[in-house]
Amino acid sequence: MRGELRLDLGLMLCNQMGRFPEGWRVLETAAAELREVRPGLAARAMAALLTPTGRATPSTCTGDG
Repeated sequence: MRGELRLDLGLMLCNQMGRFPEGWRVLETAAAELREVRPGLAARAMAALLTPTGRATPSTCTGDG
């Protein structure tokens, strides 16, 4: 449950608030927490960390960010 909430929070921070560094940290924690219990959601968090946005950072969140 905690990992699922962190996933949602991380995506919100990135996609809706533009707070990418904070969102990435939350997504990394979510992926680690979800790895064993919800591997599909862990993969979603990891995919969000790998999707580029064209910013000067090495990774970003998915979607509209």
